[in-house]
Amino acid sequence: MRKKYIIICLLSLISAVIILATNCAAQKIICEIRINLDKLPSESQPKLRRLSDEVDNYINNYEWTEDEFQYDMTCEMEIAFSKAMSTSYEDRYEASFVISNGVDLHYADKRWVFALNEGESPTHSSVFHPMTAMLDFYIYLILAHDYDKLKKFGGDQYYDQALAVSESAKFATQYYFGWDRREELLKQLVSPSSKPYRELIWHYYTGYYFYESGETDAAKEHLLAAVNILPRVNEDKLKRFYDLNYINFTEALEKLGEKEAAAKLPQYKNE
Repeated sequence: MRKKYIIICLLSLISAVIILATNCAAQKIICEIRINLDKLPSESQPKLRRLSDEVDNYINNYEWTEDEFQYDMTCEMEIAFSKAMSTSYEDRYEASFVISNGVDLHYADKRWVFALNEGESPTHSSVFHPMTAMLDFYIYLILAHDYDKLKKFGGDQYYDQALAVSESAKFATQYYFGWDRREELLKQLVSPSSKPYRELIWHYYTGYYFYESGETDAAKEHLLAAVNILPRVNEDKLKRFYDLNYINFTEALEKLGEKEAAAKLPQYKNE
C-alpha cells in the first residue's frame, strides 16, 4: 500500500509540474467515458448506442477555460443507466454518475433523472438541460479542485460556475431531483470550514513544485505555511491529503533542512 501511495504521489507531482509549466493552448478535459446500459430493457438500449461518443465529444472537444494556467486535465467518468421511461413526447432516464480526477477527487451521484430523445446530441448552452447540467456541474467541481492547487482559492470562479448551473436547475421542477443535494455539496466545498484545506493544497503543491525545481526559498515558504495550516484542516480531508502526500511532504522538509517542521507531521496523521 505504501508503494502505491508513492506512485500516486509521483503521478500527482508530474501533473502539477505540467500544470505550472505549460502555457500554450486553451484548456481541455481528457476524460475516459464509460456508459453502462446493462440494466435497461433491450428495446431502450439502441436509442443510446451513440451516447458514449457524444458525451466524449461534449467533454473532450470543448475548451472549458482560458487563463494563465492552460493545461489538459484528465478525469474518469461512468454513467450507469438504471431505468428508461418513454412517453409520447420524450424518452426519460434514471442513471447514476461517477467522476474522478484519478488522483485525489471522487464524486458519486445516484440521483439523476433526465430526458434525452433518440438522435438528440448534448450541446453546450446557457439554457438548462437536465443531462448536460449534470456533466457541467461536476466538471466545474473538478476544475475548481485543480485550480485551488495553482492559485490561492483559484477554484472560486469554477465553484461560481457550478453554482450557476445549480441555480438554473431550480427552474426545472420536473428534473430538480438530486439538485438539492448537489447544492448542499457545493455549499460545503466553499464554506469557511473548507478554506484551510484549500489553502493547504495550494501551499503544498506550489511548495513541492518549487522543491523539485530547486527553488529552495520559495519551497520552504510554501511548505512551512502548509505545516502551519494542518491543525485547522478537517480530519477526513487531512487523511486523504496524507494518504497521497505524507511521504513526499516529510522527505521534502527534511532535505530542505526543516527537520523540526517535518517532526510535526506525524501528530496530525490519523491512521
